[in-house]
Amino acid sequence: MNSSPQAHRLAPPALVGLTSRPPPTAGHLMNCEFVAVEAESTLEQAAGLLAGSGLPALPVRGPDNRLLGTVTVTGVLAAVAAGTDRSAPVGAVMDRHPAAVAHYAPVESILGEMDDAGLWVLPVVDGSGRLVGLVSLSNLDGAISRALLAHTWARFAEFHRE
Repeated sequence: MNSSPQAHRLAPPALVGLTSRPPPTAGHLMNCEFVAVEAESTLEQAAGLLAGSGLPALPVRGPDNRLLGTVTVTGVLAAVAAGTDRSAPVGAVMDRHPAAVAHYAPVESILGEMDDAGLWVLPVVDGSGRLVGLVSLSNLDGAISRALLAHTWARFAEFHRE
């Protein structure tokens, strides 16, 4: 009779199936309750909403809820500093080619777009370009942690198979 202990390679219960989950998308992670402005909103209104929300940018939406652009804190400040009246419409100073992500965008694409745009929050649009939410770095924390854990577990399992 062999009394030597045998090694058992079992996954901890909390990690079983972790790698089989579909990757989260912007649509899974976004905030559905968010602040947006219309193109006709004034710079003063936008400044108040930006200050109250703590966000660096707000989406500008049209009457059909399509994303028309974004207005940033720095954009509003620059416009007012250049002498633009605070009652001017946001549409006059908004970025008409805003950084945004599709609702099906994976975490890697969201992070890439945030990095390219230099923003930590982005509008999320559906297939028709309608604004459906905002996604921020804080929304991605859990997804990034799960992805790192899954990657680490896969590497650990691979190492122990060898």
